[in-house]
Amino acid sequence: MDLNSYVDIIVIDYKKLLIRFLIFIHILFFISWIGLFFIPRSIWPDRIFYHFWYVAGVIGLNLVWGGFLRLKHKNGNLFVCPLTTMTQYLRGYNISDKMNNKYLFVGEVLSKFNIKYSKSIMVVGGTLSLLIISLQYFMIY
Repeated sequence: MDLNSYVDIIVIDYKKLLIRFLIFIHILFFISWIGLFFIPRSIWPDRIFYHFWYVAGVIGLNLVWGGFLRLKHKNGNLFVCPLTTMTQYLRGYNISDKMNNKYLFVGEVLSKFNIKYSKSIMVVGGTLSLLIISLQYFMIY
């Protein structure tokens, strides 16, 4: 009597599950970065204050992590997301690999939806959002 014929065994690939979870967290960070622009101050009066410091925290964390990796591995960008490093490491890339330094999470998401993108457009979009957030903050506070 074969036990497998009576019982369906569910095998969970925890590595893939963790990768999906890290991508989900990335999406939450991205949506909140952009989404906070659309919450009116009449609903959340301190939204600009929160938005500025949220973005400053994300950028600061990426700079600290990128700086640490640059010191440790003697190469790479100064701006590296820790979530990206964890995701790419779980995918099998070495931490010092260029996939941790030149990878764009937004680019991966857009490519899954067959949306063509340019790295320069993403850099301009990120810079513009940072500029708008900073202007709002320094004009209000």
